[in-house]
Amino acid sequence: MLGIKGSQELLGKSILTGNPSEDLLNNIIPGGKLDKKKALMVYRDDYVARLSSVMAENFEGTHSLLGDEIFFAICREYLDYYPSTSFDLGNYGKYLDKFLKNHSLGVEYPFLPELSRLDMEFMRLFHLPRVKSIDPEKLKTHENLSQAKFKLVEGIYLKKSKFPIYKIWDLKNIEDREDVDLDWNEAENICLYKGEDGIKVQFLTPEQVDVLEKIKQGLNLDQALENSEMDVIRVQELFSFISTSGILVDIC
Repeated sequence: MLGIKGSQELLGKSILTGNPSEDLLNNIIPGGKLDKKKALMVYRDDYVARLSSVMAENFEGTHSLLGDEIFFAICREYLDYYPSTSFDLGNYGKYLDKFLKNHSLGVEYPFLPELSRLDMEFMRLFHLPRVKSIDPEKLKTHENLSQAKFKLVEGIYLKKSKFPIYKIWDLKNIEDREDVDLDWNEAENICLYKGEDGIKVQFLTPEQVDVLEKIKQGLNLDQALENSEMDVIRVQELFSFISTSGILVDIC
């Protein structure tokens, strides 16, 4: 006779896999007109529905682009590879970009892994607290900015893409997409960030993304610009963005 703990463990495995063990089936008394396996499938179906609903919320851009039928079919496949292991449902789906990269749909539409990652990064930034940016006076009075290290907000995501990844993601906010003139093969380089005024996006050049990534990693301005092919105007544009967007927290 199975104890409560043993029954719970077998029930959990049955819900995750959809394949109940004989030990579990022998200890179930179904209700109504359902047999034992169909009774367990009620729990399995509810599990799939709940996590698919969570993924639709977490991956709004991907869901919107693929539509219900394809997206929820992908969710069911994903559940078989990555069953939920966390009590925090907000984290569920964090491997979707990896899953799509090796999926036939991701091969056919190679921007899908990046799109799902952008969804996840947006959710990460959304849940981060807003941080007060640096006092402008401290920036103005700093004696040697080229040797300074800039501390940036945690809420920042940098991406160089072969596709207009942000514009594709933003289609979720457009009702009549037939009027959208989108070059699906246009490269795009973005900084998605959370400042004091919420989440925003800045379009950059590939070189600006590289330099900003180095600054984010802790290099000073001179080190970040070393071997960069950026001209003076692009450097000024990048510095203006850093100093006015709210992503700069402190100067070390």
